[in-house]
Amino acid sequence: MSIAVKKKFKKTSSMSPDFPKKTVDTLAKRAGYRCSNIDCGVSTVGPNSSSEKATIIGEAAHISGARPSAPRYDGTQTNLARSAITNGIWLCRNCHRKVDADESLYSTELLYAWREKREEITLKELGSESDRIQAEIDDNAIDEFAEYPAIIKRIVRDKPQGWEYRLTAELFQYLTKSSFRKLRDLEDGMYNTVGEHISDDDLLAWLDQRIREMLAMVEPASKLLDRLSSSWGDRGEEGNIEEIHHTCQLLSHWLDQIVAHEERVRSTIVSDEYEECKSVAAGQLGSQALKLASIPKTLNDALEEAIRHEESGSKEPLTISRTINFELPENWQSRVRHIFKRLEQGKPPQPEGGGPFSTIISFIVLALILAFLVF
Repeated sequence: MSIAVKKKFKKTSSMSPDFPKKTVDTLAKRAGYRCSNIDCGVSTVGPNSSSEKATIIGEAAHISGARPSAPRYDGTQTNLARSAITNGIWLCRNCHRKVDADESLYSTELLYAWREKREEITLKELGSESDRIQAEIDDNAIDEFAEYPAIIKRIVRDKPQGWEYRLTAELFQYLTKSSFRKLRDLEDGMYNTVGEHISDDDLLAWLDQRIREMLAMVEPASKLLDRLSSSWGDRGEEGNIEEIHHTCQLLSHWLDQIVAHEERVRSTIVSDEYEECKSVAAGQLGSQALKLASIPKTLNDALEEAIRHEESGSKEPLTISRTINFELPENWQSRVRHIFKRLEQGKPPQPEGGGPFSTIISFIVLALILAFLVF
């Protein structure tokens, strides 16, 4: 499945991590031409010896460094994100040098807090009553993100180019970080819990239930990705912040369920003779769900590709497709059939049709093949 890129992007000198002039000017104005360091606040603009010029001692500083050697550099960011207004703060030259000289003391979170506070002060000093009312409306709109990392709140406030995709990437990464870490730890055997003991007589019913659970948990994934795509809006329309947030939360909850399933299956105690029964259910969903951890990078990379396409002047619509297959191992069906046969030995004959699991086995392979939607 794929989605056509619906947004129309402005031409930029992007793909460079440096701020464009418009972004520099906007950062300066939003700070009231004062240093955003709350302990400084010096004016960064004043008269020049030439009557036709002004002296500016302020600079647009990168919160996360523009290049690998720069302080607070984040290798997961794209150049588009590094050059966006969400990654900038207005500082005097002295404070700019100071924050870049000690990145452990001047963290990204602190710099974001400085910028937010400086803009609040500027609004109170220079803004009209209508400006203050509008600011309150904007603040109320991001109340639901109050406990989230500063970059998420900044994207919601600034709405940079392609903000819908950047917000999705940051939200998804933040909300799912713990679940993906648990899944990796489970795969690596880093932890386990003590679960229920299943007797040999109950293994058939237990395996049936686990497979049905796998089927039920896979089903919502495609629908959630479809909804996420719709939340980004059509060409010329803004995305729906509330819907993006809600769908990312649902995807996070879905991953939590995958983790709970993996923990339950892996912790189940069976006799040594039937350990293979557990192995066909353990790790199958978790290993596939881990593929979704690539969503943030895929979205950011696709956003850059879309803007490059726009800058090329092409009139052709762009479709960017990324597919992640949820699929079981090649020999999974034969292994399961073999296990079922062993479990059914000595039991009453099953109804015609190959036993109660034949339909499930053949269907689950199809159900686990999903396409991941990007644009």
